Amino acid sequence: MAQLSDFDYGVIRLLREAGVLENEDVREIVMSNGVITIRCPDCDQKDDAERHDAAIAHANGGLNRAHPLYHHGGAAVASHDDILYPGRNIAGYLLLQIAEAEGIKNIHTIVAEVHAPCGKGADAGLTVVHLIAMMMQGKPDIKAVDPTNIVICRVHVDYGELRDSETQRRTYFISLGVWLTFWRDHGRELWGHLFEVDPHPEGRQPTGALTEDLEPARESSIPGNQERPAC
Repeated sequence: MAQLSDFDYGVIRLLREAGVLENEDVREIVMSNGVITIRCPDCDQKDDAERHDAAIAHANGGLNRAHPLYHHGGAAVASHDDILYPGRNIAGYLLLQIAEAEGIKNIHTIVAEVHAPCGKGADAGLTVVHLIAMMMQGKPDIKAVDPTNIVICRVHVDYGELRDSETQRRTYFISLGVWLTFWRDHGRELWGHLFEVDPHPEGRQPTGALTEDLEPARESSIPGNQERPAC
């Protein structure tokens, strides 16, 4: 099983401290009629992710009615940059599946998720920064399938040996607006060199039907090298 890299751990720690990766408030997640989940089919992580969704559904008094759309790379395949499967139009195929699932199952809540460590991402030379950026590129197109749908973005993390066996896996919420603000204020300087093309260039608004505004800049310190305590 893949292990979380030092680099990805540092990114996740930084994003947690900056308030970009947030704990989920289960009361705000509408799953009364089910959820369409876009995630990686990783056999070592799938059970934990599915238990998490079931717990949210039960906490809200709804049905555990998850309709999974599994793709290697998870919601990163929604990116129009098509890095994981060049020329295959996996993003277009995913959008078609979402529309079909919504129509067939009458589900209007969609969870888009990437995870770390990700074997497919590692094979392609991608970090968790790439996977998050790709998911965020694709969110407006997912939303545009039906603008009345609720689209929630998440990052699932397996801390492995960094955590004890009961708490080593965590699922975090991430807002497109907060991510874009962080990228504008800090992320581009920290990690822009990882990309051949800026994934969120200045002046280009998200495509699709999304109207989520950028969040105001947050008061947050951007840590340098950190030791690796549990987070």
